[in-house]
Amino acid sequence: MNKVLHLIFPLVFCFVATQTVTGCAADSASDETYAPGVATAAITGSDVVQRASEWTDVMPYCGAPNGRADPTCGGTCRRTGAAKDPTWDAYRSDCSGLVSWAWGLAAPGLTTTELATHSDPIPWDELAPGDILLTTGHVVLFVSWTDKAAGKATIIHEGRCGEMAKELSVQLSQRDGSSVVLWGQHYVARRGHNVDNSGW
Repeated sequence: MNKVLHLIFPLVFCFVATQTVTGCAADSASDETYAPGVATAAITGSDVVQRASEWTDVMPYCGAPNGRADPTCGGTCRRTGAAKDPTWDAYRSDCSGLVSWAWGLAAPGLTTTELATHSDPIPWDELAPGDILLTTGHVVLFVSWTDKAAGKATIIHEGRCGEMAKELSVQLSQRDGSSVVLWGQHYVARRGHNVDNSGW
């Protein structure tokens, strides 16, 4: 029974969240067969953003690696055109798969829950390229500030079924400590253990 609830809850959360916020992603990779190893090699924030940008307007959202059954959107993940790249095939192309690819972590990528254990909270005003904003069931990659004083920033994320990875201008409000409000939800500013932002 617990296993059934564990599988159903992320899908319910995703359905509800898509009605109220721009982004949504479930922990579709909670199955033990997806458990990845974690790369520890350091990567700069600018390299993280460059890697994430490769998926922008190219990679369709899918909760599984290419050619695998998609537990989030249904059907099978089939990438075509520019998204058909053997380098990416082993990664999920959901929100946490995008961050995992960008951070240089092992395929198929960590889930949003696992990303919390591979990162540390940081003050919102220390957000730098390659950091993330994480909430229950969704994560976005921070690209840059466009107006830090006003809370205006640029992010990259995989939003939901039927959409491509995209770069967006967003407003971060109610900023306090590591917490910011994005799309009406509280997110936590975090930095990956292997992300080197010492130059910012």
